[in-house]
Amino acid sequence: MPDEMVGIFIDGSNLYRSLNANKGRQDLDFGKFAVKLAGGRRLLRTYFYTAAVDQFKGLARYQDQQKFFYRLQRTPYCELRLGRLVTHGQEELEKGVDVCLAVDMLKLAWSKAYDTAILVSHGITI
Repeated sequence: MPDEMVGIFIDGSNLYRSLNANKGRQDLDFGKFAVKLAGGRRLLRTYFYTAAVDQFKGLARYQDQQKFFYRLQRTPYCELRLGRLVTHGQEELEKGVDVCLAVDMLKLAWSKAYDTAILVSHGITI
Protein backbone atom coordinates (compact mmCIF):
# COMPACT_ATOMS: atom_id res chain seq x y z
CA MET A 1 0.00 0.00 0.00
CA PRO A 2 2.74 2.62 0.69
CA ASP A 3 3.96 2.26 -2.91
CA GLU A 4 0.49 3.00 -4.23
CA MET A 5 0.21 6.40 -5.94
CA VAL A 6 -2.86 8.58 -5.26
CA GLY A 7 -4.17 11.46 -7.35
CA ILE A 8 -6.63 13.83 -5.68
CA PHE A 9 -9.06 15.84 -7.79
CA ILE A 10 -11.04 18.59 -6.04
CA ASP A 11 -14.04 20.39 -7.52
CA GLY A 12 -13.29 23.58 -5.64
CA SER A 13 -16.61 25.40 -6.03
CA ASN A 14 -18.64 22.41 -4.92
CA LEU A 15 -16.36 21.79 -1.95
CA TYR A 16 -16.51 25.48 -1.00
CA ARG A 17 -20.32 25.52 -1.07
CA SER A 18 -20.50 22.30 0.93
CA LEU A 19 -18.05 23.52 3.59
CA ASN A 20 -19.88 26.80 3.88
CA ALA A 21 -23.32 25.15 4.12
CA ASN A 22 -22.30 22.38 6.54
CA LYS A 23 -19.58 23.97 8.65
CA GLY A 24 -19.97 27.71 8.03
CA ARG A 25 -16.28 27.98 7.20
CA GLN A 26 -13.85 27.53 4.34
CA ASP A 27 -10.45 27.55 6.05
CA LEU A 28 -9.49 24.01 5.09
CA ASP A 29 -5.76 23.25 5.14
CA PHE A 30 -5.44 21.54 1.75
CA GLY A 31 -1.99 20.14 2.49
CA LYS A 32 -3.23 18.31 5.59
CA PHE A 33 -6.45 17.35 3.82
CA ALA A 34 -4.50 15.71 0.99
CA VAL A 35 -2.25 13.81 3.41
CA LYS A 36 -5.34 12.55 5.26
CA LEU A 37 -7.01 11.45 2.02
CA ALA A 38 -3.85 9.75 0.79
CA GLY A 39 -3.86 7.64 3.95
CA GLY A 40 -0.16 6.79 3.99
CA ARG A 41 0.06 6.29 0.22
CA ARG A 42 2.28 8.40 -2.02
CA LEU A 43 0.61 11.55 -3.30
CA LEU A 44 0.99 12.22 -7.01
CA ARG A 45 -0.61 15.62 -6.75
CA THR A 46 -3.74 17.42 -5.61
CA TYR A 47 -5.52 19.13 -8.48
CA PHE A 48 -7.88 21.94 -7.47
CA TYR A 49 -10.44 23.03 -10.10
CA THR A 50 -12.40 26.26 -10.01
CA ALA A 51 -13.19 29.35 -12.08
CA ALA A 52 -11.50 32.70 -11.67
CA VAL A 53 -13.61 35.67 -10.60
CA ASP A 54 -13.59 38.69 -12.91
CA GLN A 55 -11.91 41.57 -11.07
CA PHE A 56 -14.16 44.07 -12.85
CA LYS A 57 -17.32 42.43 -11.47
CA GLY A 58 -16.34 42.66 -7.82
CA LEU A 59 -12.92 43.80 -6.69
CA ALA A 60 -13.21 42.59 -3.08
CA ARG A 61 -14.34 39.12 -4.17
CA TYR A 62 -11.53 39.01 -6.73
CA GLN A 63 -8.93 40.03 -4.14
CA ASP A 64 -10.19 37.41 -1.66
CA GLN A 65 -9.95 34.73 -4.34
CA GLN A 66 -6.44 35.83 -5.30
CA LYS A 67 -5.33 35.52 -1.67
CA PHE A 68 -6.82 32.04 -1.58
CA PHE A 69 -5.05 31.11 -4.85
CA TYR A 70 -1.78 32.40 -3.42
CA ARG A 71 -2.10 30.12 -0.36
CA LEU A 72 -3.23 27.19 -2.48
CA GLN A 73 -0.30 27.52 -4.88
CA ARG A 74 2.10 27.31 -1.93
CA THR A 75 0.61 24.00 -0.84
CA PRO A 76 3.04 21.17 -1.66
CA TYR A 77 1.98 18.93 -4.55
CA CYS A 78 -1.05 21.09 -5.31
CA GLU A 79 -1.92 22.42 -8.75
CA LEU A 80 -4.58 25.03 -9.45
CA ARG A 81 -6.57 24.43 -12.65
CA LEU A 82 -8.86 27.26 -13.79
CA GLY A 83 -11.96 27.39 -15.91
CA ARG A 84 -13.93 30.56 -16.51
CA LEU A 85 -17.11 32.21 -15.24
CA VAL A 86 -19.88 33.13 -17.65
CA THR A 87 -22.74 35.40 -16.62
CA HIS A 88 -26.29 34.56 -17.69
CA GLY A 89 -28.61 37.23 -16.31
CA GLN A 90 -27.95 37.34 -12.57
CA GLU A 91 -26.35 33.90 -12.45
CA GLU A 92 -22.67 33.04 -12.82
CA LEU A 93 -21.86 29.64 -14.30
CA GLU A 94 -18.53 27.84 -14.38
CA LYS A 95 -17.40 26.72 -17.80
CA GLY A 96 -14.65 24.24 -18.55
CA VAL A 97 -14.08 23.16 -14.95
CA ASP A 98 -15.84 19.79 -14.98
CA VAL A 99 -14.51 18.90 -18.41
CA CYS A 100 -10.94 19.79 -17.43
CA LEU A 101 -11.24 17.68 -14.26
CA ALA A 102 -12.59 14.68 -16.17
CA VAL A 103 -9.99 14.96 -18.95
CA ASP A 104 -7.15 15.23 -16.43
CA MET A 105 -8.40 12.16 -14.54
CA LEU A 106 -8.63 10.16 -17.77
CA LYS A 107 -5.26 11.30 -19.18
CA LEU A 108 -3.47 10.49 -15.93
CA ALA A 109 -5.24 7.14 -15.63
CA TRP A 110 -4.34 6.27 -19.21
CA SER A 111 -0.69 7.07 -18.54
CA LYS A 112 -0.86 5.04 -15.29
CA ALA A 113 0.26 8.06 -13.26
CA TYR A 114 -1.81 6.94 -10.28
CA ASP A 115 -3.22 3.74 -8.82
CA THR A 116 -6.11 5.39 -7.00
CA ALA A 117 -8.03 8.55 -7.86
CA ILE A 118 -9.94 10.44 -5.19
CA LEU A 119 -12.60 12.86 -6.39
CA VAL A 120 -13.74 15.47 -3.87
CA SER A 121 -17.01 17.26 -4.57
CA HIS A 122 -19.91 18.38 -2.40
CA GLY A 123 -17.92 17.37 0.66
CA ILE A 124 -17.75 13.68 -0.25
CA THR A 125 -15.02 11.51 -1.67
CA ILE A 126 -15.48 8.78 -4.24
